[in-house]
Amino acid sequence: MPLITLPSVILDAVFEDNLDATHAVCTGTVAGSYNLGVGGTFTIAVDGGAAQTIVFADALFSDILAATATEVAAAINTQLTDAVATVVLNRIVVTSSSYGATSQLTITNGTLAIVTLLGFGPGVTVTQNGVDATPAIILTNRNPAPGESAIPAAALIYFEFAATTGVAPLPADMIIEIESVVAWNGTSWVNGFSGTISTPFADVLAVELTALALFTSAQIVDVRVVLTTPAFDETYYFVAGDTAPPLIYDVQGRSETVLRVTFTEPVKMVLPADSDDALNPANYIIERLSRPAVSVNVISVNVYDTYTVDLTTDIELTFGAPYLLMVSNVVDLEDNAFLPPNNAFMFNAFAPAFPKGRRFRLFEMLPEINRREDANQDLEVFVGIFQEITNLLLSLVDRWSDIIDLDLAGEGFLDAMLVDLGNPFSEFDLTTIDKRRLLRVLVSMYKLKGTPIGIVDVVRFFLGIEITIEIFNGFDAWELTDAGADPTVGNELGDDFTDAFDPAYFGPGPDGLYSFIVDSPYALLTVEQRSRIASIAELMKPAHTHLVAITDPTPEIPIDHVELGLSMLGSGIPGESSGTFVLHA
Repeated sequence: MPLITLPSVILDAVFEDNLDATHAVCTGTVAGSYNLGVGGTFTIAVDGGAAQTIVFADALFSDILAATATEVAAAINTQLTDAVATVVLNRIVVTSSSYGATSQLTITNGTLAIVTLLGFGPGVTVTQNGVDATPAIILTNRNPAPGESAIPAAALIYFEFAATTGVAPLPADMIIEIESVVAWNGTSWVNGFSGTISTPFADVLAVELTALALFTSAQIVDVRVVLTTPAFDETYYFVAGDTAPPLIYDVQGRSETVLRVTFTEPVKMVLPADSDDALNPANYIIERLSRPAVSVNVISVNVYDTYTVDLTTDIELTFGAPYLLMVSNVVDLEDNAFLPPNNAFMFNAFAPAFPKGRRFRLFEMLPEINRREDANQDLEVFVGIFQEITNLLLSLVDRWSDIIDLDLAGEGFLDAMLVDLGNPFSEFDLTTIDKRRLLRVLVSMYKLKGTPIGIVDVVRFFLGIEITIEIFNGFDAWELTDAGADPTVGNELGDDFTDAFDPAYFGPGPDGLYSFIVDSPYALLTVEQRSRIASIAELMKPAHTHLVAITDPTPEIPIDHVELGLSMLGSGIPGESSGTFVLHA
């Protein structure tokens, strides 16, 4: 096969087709990696006698500007004679038509090349810069593969030794360790391990083993394989699947009606309607553990992060009272569900911090004789019902200042504050967050009223769009006026400008001097955005100015002439100037 020059090539899996009349045995997956220096060559040669095929199972030719396997094959074919590259099952296949001689694939000048090969059996030579580059022993066909995750706990471990010398290593020269525990000692399986060792080919030693004990959930399993002859020592790992059910890590009362629940691992949070989803309120039950205490139900669930959700209850939990949260049906990302008793967690409800020194215990206000006679505490429990209502009222009284706090005030109070500030943007549909933001900057907006920068800033605030303002202040508008005292000056369209006090211009008149254009240079505007920009401009512009246009990068439709009714400006009449203004042509 002629030489193939590819300055940079990564061959993830290459093998010689073992269906040829004479062939080398394909003995594994990844055989090794080799770096080519400047001017270096890498050659795979297969003894001839019949047409030979070399398959690139997963090839990335990084210096070929091609996106598909077909395009890569076409690029390779430009460098081949006496051979052809084709695509078979999305693989690049190079077939040599040489007979009676060695078929070879040579890669040259691989300045950054990393070439990874399959193991080859007898009859195949692999050289790097003319020197044998093939390792004597290659660990191949590992299952689970190195670094593979989510492996079943009872999975078998399988791997093969491929010997490029043509002779497989002996089991007696092999030591296998799993998690630093000897599994095969060269003679037998030990420490609860069992398995089989075979030689499916003369140059291949295949090992399959299983452990007596299952792997633990998400365990990182190290596999070490050692040979004494020839010398070989390699360790790789895989990760067992997650089989452990999720747990509740913590529950915190964030407010009178909000509980923050943290799990030990990420859980499913996709659709609240799914029965196994953490966002489904039906998957949470809250039981009271003391009296008096109110019974509550979870009415909504919000995501805080992948480990955490916020539960909202229908009414306020009793301040400081112990409760039990139970989670059912919810699964983690590996479909492991919460299991009793680890699906329950005891917590104390939210309790506000009352002012220091306050003592407002209704039961202690009762006569001492009544309290002494309350041996079974029925009276205390009964009064405790009113104590809970009192505590809620006291909490509300203590928080009266929240109504003027922009971060804490309810939406009704936000609306009232906006009304007090004369909100000029009441026509905009604002969210609660938008209202909080607007209240922080509204006074500053008022200070910018009547300035171009005020229009720019307010549009940026509400729409997130960058705009520019083009103001017309030059005396370049056209105006058609009467001749004034001198009937020979300014009474004709197109007259020379000869009288500064009586110009002859055609156009919008003096009001053109007080107009402006809003331009969005980077974003195409929707109809709604244009409407909002127009409203903002009307509110923020100087009173004596007016908006004449809103522009954006939308391509303009070219106009080849101007029509007035059935007439044309500049269309011309035979024998007349092309710039003549003709009526009723």
